[in-house]
Amino acid sequence: MKKNLKYLILAVLVIVLVVLIYLVFLNNKNAKNKVDTRVLTPEEKAVAVLAQQKVQKINNSDQQLIEEAFKKAQQAAQDVKLKTSSTPAAPTELKVEFMTDAEKSAFNIPASTKVQILSRNEKGIISAYKVIKEDSDIVTKF
Repeated sequence: MKKNLKYLILAVLVIVLVVLIYLVFLNNKNAKNKVDTRVLTPEEKAVAVLAQQKVQKINNSDQQLIEEAFKKAQQAAQDVKLKTSSTPAAPTELKVEFMTDAEKSAFNIPASTKVQILSRNEKGIISAYKVIKEDSDIVTKF
């Protein structure tokens, strides 16, 4: 929403600048090469300066967003490189544990479904599970 608002402000400021340019330069062209030039009023000068400042501020803000996104992408690429370049750990034995009926209901899983718990977080909440259709689906090494 903020980005849309920035672009709306930018569009309004561009329109104001175009109108000012039209009033200053194109009207002089219609005067058939008269040497006389139009002088901007203090209000018009203030609007032009304000518009220029707003455009510069939006451009600076967009540049900062681009730089931040680029840094995050570089860090993510580095993380992936570290994860893929390291030697994989040997599989570890997994304690076979199945969900209770209460845990199944918390995940909206029918009570008759056999579900193996693969991991729990620090608080003991299930973070990964697998639906077991056959006994061969049970995971014993992770």
